[in-house]
Amino acid sequence: MELKVSRGRYQKRGELGRLLHQVLDKVKGVPGVESASLSTTLPGLRDWQNDIQPEGYEVRPGELINVDWSIVSADYFQTMNVPILQGRTFSKDEDEQGKKVALVDETLARRFWPNENAAGKRIKYNGPDWHEIIGVVKQVGIYGSEAKPLIKIYTPMGPAAAQRNSRLSIRSSTTDPESLATAVARAVHEVDKDLPVLEATTLEQILARESSTRRFNAMLFTIFAALALVLAATGVYGVLSYSVSQRTHEVGIRMALGAGRGDVLRLFMGQGMRLVFVGLVIGLGGAFVLTRLLSTLLFGVSTTDTATFVVVAVGLAIVGLVACYLPAKRATRVDPLVALRYE
Repeated sequence: MELKVSRGRYQKRGELGRLLHQVLDKVKGVPGVESASLSTTLPGLRDWQNDIQPEGYEVRPGELINVDWSIVSADYFQTMNVPILQGRTFSKDEDEQGKKVALVDETLARRFWPNENAAGKRIKYNGPDWHEIIGVVKQVGIYGSEAKPLIKIYTPMGPAAAQRNSRLSIRSSTTDPESLATAVARAVHEVDKDLPVLEATTLEQILARESSTRRFNAMLFTIFAALALVLAATGVYGVLSYSVSQRTHEVGIRMALGAGRGDVLRLFMGQGMRLVFVGLVIGLGGAFVLTRLLSTLLFGVSTTDTATFVVVAVGLAIVGLVACYLPAKRATRVDPLVALRYE
């Protein structure tokens, strides 16, 4: 949920930070709350950006190292289940006093200190002062699942960095988020009865809303792809079935000259499946090139996903096999005399 503090209140230095930490301590005491945190935004959503200077890195003229920057409270990583890979999170004192410390994500750490422990290094951002890196956390995707996320830093709130629009996040095992939201809002109002609590919702709902356009587009493509697959299967069956039925006269001649039913069946199936495999090779080649256009709609799967290509190819091959077998089987049952008189 969002806490929105009006600009006419808590204007003295440190007042807003103290208020927010009081709210946080009160919320942590609500039954059912496992952990709670404050932040400028949520994982997966947009946040501030800034340029940094890592210690020991020679910044070239005109080079800007742009990062995504979040201001968070000490329990943010526990609440959001973001693993800390090296070092630690902020202490309560570092959080409340806004000490010059930071956590960075693994991408930043690998880029500037690939064979070292980044914890203990320093960076500059938003001013001339050095800030010590006390921990490295796992990368979190932002700006949509299809986008390559920026490298990211996290800094404590403190008296100066406390925001008037802050996200209050709660992790809980309760199965009734609405009742928990009511209890949390009540706890917030015990600290300040005039503090608005807005948009109480789950993180899953927020991320679903953020990705709704991509989900809708992906659903449309899925429907069109399913229709195309059905049309392709129907077309393959129809063309091969018609092709075999047109050769009934040839079947009669072959069988009259001594060809067995098995020989005729293998002949037609072999010729038909050769056409199917040529079509599959052309189709898979075209799909390999064109599916790259769908990269912005995919998450957790590549545009050339092997399993998808194999399943579709095998499915169409089976359709082709059936399309060859059934009419060829019917043709072998025709009496040779009848087949020879067939027009």
